[in-house]
Amino acid sequence: MGSDLSFKQLSLSASKSNILLGLYGKSSFWLGAGKFFDVKNINYTDYRHFSGNQSISYQSHINSFLFLNLYTFSTKGQYLEGHYQHNFSGLIMSKVPLIRKLKLQEIVGANYLNTEVLKNHTEVYTGLQYLNMVAQYGIVYSNGKKTESGFRLAFKL
Repeated sequence: MGSDLSFKQLSLSASKSNILLGLYGKSSFWLGAGKFFDVKNINYTDYRHFSGNQSISYQSHINSFLFLNLYTFSTKGQYLEGHYQHNFSGLIMSKVPLIRKLKLQEIVGANYLNTEVLKNHTEVYTGLQYLNMVAQYGIVYSNGKKTESGFRLAFKL
Protein backbone atom coordinates (compact mmCIF):
# COMPACT_ATOMS: atom_id res chain seq x y z
CA MET A 1 0.00 0.00 0.00
CA GLY A 2 1.74 3.13 -1.20
CA SER A 3 1.02 6.59 0.03
CA ASP A 4 0.75 9.64 -2.17
CA LEU A 5 1.48 11.96 0.76
CA SER A 6 4.55 14.11 0.32
CA PHE A 7 5.66 16.78 2.80
CA LYS A 8 8.31 17.60 5.39
CA GLN A 9 7.72 19.32 8.70
CA LEU A 10 10.01 21.00 11.20
CA SER A 11 8.61 21.96 14.60
CA LEU A 12 10.20 23.19 17.81
CA SER A 13 8.71 23.88 21.21
CA ALA A 14 9.89 24.90 24.65
CA SER A 15 7.95 25.09 27.88
CA LYS A 16 8.37 25.50 31.59
CA SER A 17 5.70 25.14 34.26
CA ASN A 18 5.48 26.57 37.74
CA ILE A 19 8.44 28.95 37.68
CA LEU A 20 8.41 30.05 41.32
CA LEU A 21 8.67 33.79 41.92
CA GLY A 22 8.49 33.85 45.72
CA LEU A 23 5.69 36.00 47.14
CA TYR A 24 4.62 36.97 43.61
CA GLY A 25 3.38 33.51 42.68
CA LYS A 26 4.36 31.31 39.77
CA SER A 27 4.55 31.53 35.99
CA SER A 28 4.29 29.05 33.13
CA PHE A 29 4.99 29.40 29.42
CA TRP A 30 4.85 27.40 26.20
CA LEU A 31 6.45 28.50 22.90
CA GLY A 32 6.18 26.72 19.59
CA ALA A 33 7.12 27.30 15.97
CA GLY A 34 7.07 25.24 12.85
CA LYS A 35 7.06 25.11 9.10
CA PHE A 36 6.02 22.64 6.43
CA PHE A 37 8.41 22.14 3.48
CA ASP A 38 8.11 20.50 0.08
CA VAL A 39 4.35 20.11 0.44
CA LYS A 40 3.10 18.26 -2.61
CA ASN A 41 0.25 16.30 -1.06
CA ILE A 42 -0.91 16.45 2.57
CA ASN A 43 -3.99 15.26 4.43
CA TYR A 44 -5.88 17.70 6.60
CA THR A 45 -5.15 15.49 9.61
CA ASP A 46 -1.43 16.19 9.10
CA TYR A 47 -1.86 19.99 9.31
CA ARG A 48 -0.77 21.76 12.50
CA HIS A 49 -3.92 22.11 14.60
CA PHE A 50 -4.11 24.56 17.50
CA SER A 51 -5.90 23.89 20.76
CA GLY A 52 -8.87 26.23 20.45
CA ASN A 53 -12.17 26.75 22.16
CA GLN A 54 -15.67 27.56 20.93
CA SER A 55 -17.65 27.25 24.15
CA ILE A 56 -17.89 29.07 27.46
CA SER A 57 -16.23 26.16 29.28
CA TYR A 58 -13.15 24.12 28.46
CA GLN A 59 -10.30 22.12 29.96
CA SER A 60 -7.43 24.48 30.59
CA HIS A 61 -3.81 23.76 29.77
CA ILE A 62 -0.95 26.13 29.09
CA ASN A 63 -0.91 25.78 25.30
CA SER A 64 -4.62 26.34 24.67
CA PHE A 65 -6.40 29.40 23.31
CA LEU A 66 -9.50 30.84 24.97
CA PHE A 67 -11.19 32.19 21.84
CA LEU A 68 -9.64 30.47 18.81
CA ASN A 69 -12.14 28.45 16.77
CA LEU A 70 -11.27 24.78 16.54
CA TYR A 71 -9.66 23.77 13.23
CA THR A 72 -10.51 27.08 11.50
CA PHE A 73 -6.89 28.22 11.43
CA SER A 74 -5.09 24.88 11.15
CA THR A 75 -2.14 25.29 8.82
CA LYS A 76 0.12 23.49 6.38
CA GLY A 77 2.42 26.53 6.30
CA GLN A 78 4.52 28.20 8.96
CA TYR A 79 3.38 29.20 12.43
CA LEU A 80 4.54 30.86 15.62
CA GLU A 81 2.67 30.26 18.87
CA GLY A 82 3.19 31.49 22.42
CA HIS A 83 1.37 31.15 25.73
CA TYR A 84 2.13 32.73 29.11
CA GLN A 85 0.25 32.54 32.40
CA HIS A 86 1.03 33.97 35.81
CA ASN A 87 -0.73 32.87 38.99
CA PHE A 88 -0.31 35.39 41.81
CA SER A 89 -1.21 32.66 44.35
CA GLY A 90 -3.59 34.91 46.29
CA LEU A 91 -1.20 37.86 46.58
CA ILE A 92 -4.05 40.38 46.22
CA MET A 93 -7.14 38.42 47.32
CA SER A 94 -5.47 37.29 50.55
CA LYS A 95 -5.52 40.95 51.65
CA VAL A 96 -9.33 41.27 51.37
CA PRO A 97 -11.17 40.37 54.61
CA LEU A 98 -13.66 37.48 54.32
CA ILE A 99 -12.59 36.83 50.70
CA ARG A 100 -9.21 35.58 51.93
CA LYS A 101 -10.94 32.53 53.44
CA LEU A 102 -11.88 31.37 49.95
CA LYS A 103 -8.18 31.18 49.01
CA LEU A 104 -8.83 32.58 45.53
CA GLN A 105 -5.81 32.93 43.26
CA GLU A 106 -5.45 35.73 40.71
CA ILE A 107 -4.42 34.77 37.18
CA VAL A 108 -3.27 36.84 34.20
CA GLY A 109 -2.04 35.60 30.87
CA ALA A 110 -1.64 35.99 27.14
CA ASN A 111 -1.78 33.76 24.07
CA TYR A 112 -0.35 34.56 20.64
CA LEU A 113 -0.61 32.94 17.22
CA ASN A 114 0.73 33.93 13.82
CA THR A 115 0.11 31.86 10.70
CA GLU A 116 0.01 32.64 7.00
CA VAL A 117 -3.77 33.15 7.29
CA LEU A 118 -4.17 34.45 10.85
CA LYS A 119 -1.77 37.32 11.47
CA ASN A 120 -1.08 38.47 15.02
CA HIS A 121 -3.93 36.80 16.94
CA THR A 122 -3.44 37.91 20.55
CA GLU A 123 -5.53 37.00 23.59
CA VAL A 124 -5.04 38.69 26.96
CA TYR A 125 -6.97 37.54 30.00
CA THR A 126 -7.40 37.81 33.73
CA GLY A 127 -9.29 35.64 36.14
CA LEU A 128 -9.67 33.91 39.47
CA GLN A 129 -8.86 30.32 40.32
CA TYR A 130 -10.53 28.30 43.08
CA LEU A 131 -9.15 24.79 43.47
CA ASN A 132 -9.22 23.38 39.89
CA MET A 133 -11.82 25.81 38.53
CA VAL A 134 -10.94 29.07 36.78
CA ALA A 135 -13.22 31.95 35.77
CA GLN A 136 -11.56 34.20 33.19
CA TYR A 137 -12.34 37.31 31.17
CA GLY A 138 -10.40 37.73 27.97
CA ILE A 139 -10.01 40.13 25.07
CA VAL A 140 -8.88 39.17 21.57
CA TYR A 141 -6.86 41.45 19.30
CA SER A 142 -6.18 40.78 15.64
CA ASN A 143 -3.52 43.00 14.10
CA GLY A 144 -3.88 45.35 17.06
CA LYS A 145 -7.67 45.77 16.79
CA LYS A 146 -10.06 44.39 19.40
CA THR A 147 -12.21 41.73 17.73
CA GLU A 148 -13.80 39.78 20.57
CA SER A 149 -14.14 39.53 24.34
CA GLY A 150 -15.92 37.30 26.80
CA PHE A 151 -15.90 35.02 29.81
CA ARG A 152 -14.62 31.47 30.00
CA LEU A 153 -14.93 28.84 32.71
CA ALA A 154 -12.08 26.37 32.82
CA PHE A 155 -11.21 23.18 34.62
CA LYS A 156 -7.47 22.82 35.09
CA LEU A 157 -5.99 19.45 34.22
